[in-house]
Amino acid sequence: MKILRRELAAQRETRRRFEHEGRMAARLVNPHIVAVFDAGEDGETSYLVMEELSGRTLADAIDEGPLDPEAVRALGLQVLDGLDAAHQVGLVHRDIKPSNVLAAGPGAWKVGDFGIAKSAEATDPSLTSTGLIIGTVAYLPPERLGGAAATPSGDLYAVGAVLYEALLGQRARRMEGAPGALVPERPRIGEIRPGLPPGLISVIERAMAPEPSDRFASAAAMAAALRQSDTLPATVAFADSTVTPTALMSPLLMTPAARLRASTARQRWVVGAAVVSLLIVVAIIALVIANGHGRTPTHTPPRKSQTSTTVTTPTTVTSTTSTTIPATTTPTHPTPPTKPTKTKPTARPGP
Repeated sequence: MKILRRELAAQRETRRRFEHEGRMAARLVNPHIVAVFDAGEDGETSYLVMEELSGRTLADAIDEGPLDPEAVRALGLQVLDGLDAAHQVGLVHRDIKPSNVLAAGPGAWKVGDFGIAKSAEATDPSLTSTGLIIGTVAYLPPERLGGAAATPSGDLYAVGAVLYEALLGQRARRMEGAPGALVPERPRIGEIRPGLPPGLISVIERAMAPEPSDRFASAAAMAAALRQSDTLPATVAFADSTVTPTALMSPLLMTPAARLRASTARQRWVVGAAVVSLLIVVAIIALVIANGHGRTPTHTPPRKSQTSTTVTTPTTVTSTTSTTIPATTTPTHPTPPTKPTKTKPTARPGP
């Protein structure tokens, strides 16, 4: 059970946010979101009835030291699954941070505290003050620090910052001075903890890209890249929207600008390969023609007709192929003379 302290309950805005959390969380049913079963008041005490958890948070785990890369990957997948469910119904959490990720068992995590969650369809002006930046500054994206509205992309930036902290044991941004005027450069992950899976680093770096258009399009897209992060190649800084090496990178990690550059590079490569292939074919044809013109023609004597043969008496026939073939002759017998036919004299009748 979550109870709002009396001194906070006396503040109207805080009380309304507490009630708002109950309503927002009640709309969400997901294994990676802390379930809220009921909300109410008992006299001056406001409360939420939630699923029972140990109370241990990700912040407590990070205080004990950086997490293993596989544990960070599993953590990210669970948080993103919960956020995807919230985004699907139009809710932006706006305050993703280690203390709002609760342990639900060994290696199991749930997103909690939807007290400042915002609906994308409508905004209750009573929940915020004019000009007030809602959220924890260390996990807010640059555009929010500049006063822009909260979006799902900002939640993904916060997830990247949380995974960064879980992997390294330190925050990506250390805030000093006025938050709206300070966007310090963060140390590169590989510089602080060498030997980490390059694909995992790439996913976190892209999630924390300064430009919203360079981040993942959705929580589901980031989760898909995270699942493949053990096989994806490394990238370099996203601060200047550059990606290296582009030709080897999975589209899951590419920013829109990088995808366009990669597509253009592939088209140029295909055209270049086709031109080279054509030149090779032309060269081969030219070589064959040149060899044909350089040969000395040889004189071939006319062939004798195969029907013209010379018969050598008495027993051989010589052909134009100089092959001796035994001849077979059939003896010719002279036709005997025809004997004259004798005609008997006709008897004359008597006188």
